[in-house]
Amino acid sequence: MKGVLWPSPKACGYEKSSIHIIKGTKIRFFIFIPRHTSMNAKKTLPYLLVTCAVGMWGVSFVLTKAIFGSDPNYTASIILIFRLLFSVVLFVPILFITKKVRRVQKGDLKYFLALALMEPFLYFLCENTGLMYISSGLASMIIGLIPVFVPFGMLIVYKERISAMNIVGGLVSLIGIAIMIMGSGANFESELRGLLLMFTAVLITVFYSLILRKIVDKYPPVTITVYQNIIGIFYFLPMILFFDMGNMQSIHFTAEALVYMAVLGIGCSTLSYVFFYYGIRRMGASSVFVFSNATPVFTMIFACAIGQENLTLLKVLGMAVALTGVTIAQMKKRGALQ
Repeated sequence: MKGVLWPSPKACGYEKSSIHIIKGTKIRFFIFIPRHTSMNAKKTLPYLLVTCAVGMWGVSFVLTKAIFGSDPNYTASIILIFRLLFSVVLFVPILFITKKVRRVQKGDLKYFLALALMEPFLYFLCENTGLMYISSGLASMIIGLIPVFVPFGMLIVYKERISAMNIVGGLVSLIGIAIMIMGSGANFESELRGLLLMFTAVLITVFYSLILRKIVDKYPPVTITVYQNIIGIFYFLPMILFFDMGNMQSIHFTAEALVYMAVLGIGCSTLSYVFFYYGIRRMGASSVFVFSNATPVFTMIFACAIGQENLTLLKVLGMAVALTGVTIAQMKKRGALQ
């Protein structure tokens, strides 16, 4: 309004903190934090960014399910290759313009190829195909089991220590997911194929996390994300050319579906991974993957908001328990948040 002087964030007691998406450039996100907590901003920021990443992944189940419902000719491979193309088309030019393209070291190429094979290729192939048979809410609940398995993989391969609070938090979150499944009224016999595909996606993520551990401290998050998506496109191309070309030619592309795929590509396949890798570098893989338990919560809220799922008392109770588990997993023995 004209003549009205609005107080600045600083005058209201807030300090500005930021994260560079591409180090050495002006491309960054800003967040305002109360002044009395600004000293801990660097500790708080990874938690906030990982939460944003998990929220995007939660929404991705609902958007993917909506795309499948818009045209029966959509297949998992078609959605995924468009998703990756939106990501690469936006971020590769930015990297070249800013001259921040990080060359992959010769000895690390095998890790990038294996990483992209696990995710986006195998993981999303199982996840998206599974969504053709089960609801977005149930799918996200199963994916929420990832934190239960990843720490044990880290322990076996890298001897990464698992805290008692991490185990307790994972179990509590698992109970929350089970409650949400009870509230969904799922028919396990008719949806067995979708359930098996989702559980396979969970196991693939364990291998993915083990490979990621090899390179996450050597390359910037955006570098890993972009190379991963570029390689992923070449993995999906043969499937499109040999199996899904007829379906693609029959699809009636709507503006709504294209917007959904753009959001999936830019938000869920790029920014979310940048945030997630940033969190792993600051907090450790076992701690960060526990946040995945909150994925079903975001999925259920968004799905209920657009009428894709019905909200019940058991679902609400399950969401509360799952979030409690995430909080417990991030506590030290003395009871304070890490």
